[in-house]
Amino acid sequence: MLFKKLISFLHQIAGLLFVLFPIMICAQNIIIKGNAPGAEGKTITLLTYNNQITYIEEKITSAPIDSSGNFIISFNIEDTISAILKIDYYKSGIFIEPNNTYILKIDSIDYHALNEKTNPYYEPKQLNYSILNINNKDLNFIIPIFDGIYNDYIRENYSAIYRFRDFSKIDTFRVMINRAFSYVKSDFFKNYVNYSIALLEIPFISSSRSIIAEKYLKNRPVQYENLRYMNFFNDFFDNYLLSSYAIKKEDLIQTINYTPDYYALTDTLGKDSLLRNEVLRELVLLKGLYQLSNDKEFNKNNISTILLQLSKHTKFETHRKIAENIMQLFNKLQPSTIAPPFSLKDINKQIVSLSDFKGKYVYLNFWTSWCTTCQSEFGMMNKLKEIYGSKIAFVSISADKEFLTMVNYLKTQKYNWQFLHFDDNYDLLEAYGINSYPIFVLIDTQGKIISYPALKPSESIANYFEYLIKKDNPTIKKPLFPKP
Repeated sequence: MLFKKLISFLHQIAGLLFVLFPIMICAQNIIIKGNAPGAEGKTITLLTYNNQITYIEEKITSAPIDSSGNFIISFNIEDTISAILKIDYYKSGIFIEPNNTYILKIDSIDYHALNEKTNPYYEPKQLNYSILNINNKDLNFIIPIFDGIYNDYIRENYSAIYRFRDFSKIDTFRVMINRAFSYVKSDFFKNYVNYSIALLEIPFISSSRSIIAEKYLKNRPVQYENLRYMNFFNDFFDNYLLSSYAIKKEDLIQTINYTPDYYALTDTLGKDSLLRNEVLRELVLLKGLYQLSNDKEFNKNNISTILLQLSKHTKFETHRKIAENIMQLFNKLQPSTIAPPFSLKDINKQIVSLSDFKGKYVYLNFWTSWCTTCQSEFGMMNKLKEIYGSKIAFVSISADKEFLTMVNYLKTQKYNWQFLHFDDNYDLLEAYGINSYPIFVLIDTQGKIISYPALKPSESIANYFEYLIKKDNPTIKKPLFPKP
C-alpha cells in the first residue's frame, strides 16, 4: 500500500521544479551555503570517502560559521559524489552534483548540551538539514524516496524472495521503479537503482555467481563514487581470493609470503574468468590484500611490499590512491611513523605545538575531567614528572568540550606538567584514534611514534623511561627511578 502511494506521489510531482532561491554564478562550480543555528563560531566541514574499500574519510574543504550562524563553502568537482557534512560530532550525508548550488537550513542544535561522555565513533549524531532550493530531480530528493520504497518492498516480500526464491519479485520491482522514476535522467541515479537491485541477488551467489557477474560486472565500468555500486562490489567480492575456485590458496601463499610480486599475483587472479577485465581484477586484488592483511597465514609486510609495487606500476590513478591509503592504514601510529602534529592552547591560552618539544621525548596522553581512570593515572604522573622532566616532556590534552571545564578542574589539582585543550579539533582525536580515555602515546626526540598505545603510569612506564635515558646516556649507572 505504501509503495503504491509513493509511486503515485512521484507521478504527481514528475516534471515540476521548485526553486526557492536563485542560483549564483561563481567561478567555483559548487556552492553550499546556509544557516546552522547554535553552531556560531564553529566550523562546518565537507568530507568524502577516500575510497569505498577502507572507507577512510578525507576532507574536501571547510568554512567558518559566522556569529549569525551563516556559512558558505565553494569548491570544484568533475563528477557526482556522495559527501558528508560535519559539525563537531554531528554528521549527515549529501549527494553533490557538478555545477550546483545548495542552500541549506540546518536544524538548531545546542552543541554545548551534548553529553561529555559521548563517543563520536560509537555514538554518531545526526546532523539534520533541509535543502531549501531542492527540486524533484535532485539526488537528495529522489534517492531518499527510492530508499524508502526499496526498504518497504524488501520487508513486504522478504519471504517470497529469500525463502521461496521467487525471482519474479525482483524483476517486478525493477519494472515498477523504472516506470516511477522514468523522468530522472541522472546516470548516477540509474546506476544507484541498478546496483541496489543487484544487492537483492547477492544471497544467491553460490548458485549463480557467473550469471550475476555477467549481468552487473562484465563490460561495465567500475563506479568508484557510487555508494550502491561499491556496496555490491564489496559484498560480491567479500573474501573472494580465498573462495574463488580458480585461485588456489597455495599459489596465494607462495606469491605473497615467499616471492612477493605484484605481477605474479595479478597473473594468479587472471586465472579466474570473472577477473579478465584488468580494472576489475586489480580492484579485487586491492580489496583482497586489504582483507588478507588480517589473516595470520599471510605476511603483512609482504602485502605492504606488493601494495607499494602496485602503487608504482598501476595504470589506474584511483588504484594508486587506494593502495597508498591501505598502506597508510597499515602504518598509522606505528613505531617510527611521524606523530600527528598539533597546535593547541594551554590553560593560559598560549599556543603550544608538538614541534616545541623537539629534542625531548614526549609522553602524551588524552583525557577528560570526568574520566576516573585518568585521575587515577594522573596521581602517579607528578612523581614521574619530577624524576624524568628534564628528559621527557609530559603533555596532557583534554577532550572536555569546554575549555573552562579543563581549567576549573585543574584549579582543584596540583599537577605540574603541560595541559592543553583540544579546542574542538575532532580531526586530531581521529588522527590519534581516540576512542577511550586515557590513551597514552610515547614520542621520540624527532617527533616519531615510539609506542602507541604506550604503557600507562600504572603499568610501569618508568622502566621504559629508564631504558630510553640509559640508551642515550650509557654513562648513567644508577636508575633514576628509585626502587620500592
